Amino acid sequence: MQVKSIVKPRGYLGIKVFSHGRMIRAFSLNNQVVTAGKEALARLLAGEPGYAITHIGFGTSGDATTQDMTALTNQVLVPIQSITYPQRGEVQFRWLLPAGTGNDMDIKEFGLIYQPIENSYSLFSRLTIDPSISKNSDISIQGTWLVKLM
Repeated sequence: MQVKSIVKPRGYLGIKVFSHGRMIRAFSLNNQVVTAGKEALARLLAGEPGYAITHIGFGTSGDATTQDMTALTNQVLVPIQSITYPQRGEVQFRWLLPAGTGNDMDIKEFGLIYQPIENSYSLFSRLTIDPSISKNSDISIQGTWLVKLM
């Protein structure tokens, strides 16, 4: 008997938006893992350095996600704050875009980012939101990005 197992990475993003420390919006969305993200997973399994997710990115394009995307538009990156493993086959990234970062942008896209070579970042997964988040100095955004490999 042949056993067939297909790993399909899936992502889930939970977002909380704060103004002056008070939550004003919260939502969660599914996202798409792009081709570069699937290639990064294969390289991680082979033990190649530089393919771990290190940042979350925020961008200004509301265009639909395509498999060949490798970056966000006008991206602002912040480091991942912590990583946990809620269940088998899952990894969760906790992040924060503080009030003093990424101001004066209309955030329409989010991305998980890895860094294959120094000073070069690549997109693992991406999603867009509508309505967008108008980021200014009194707005902070925090959340978690869960990736399931089952």
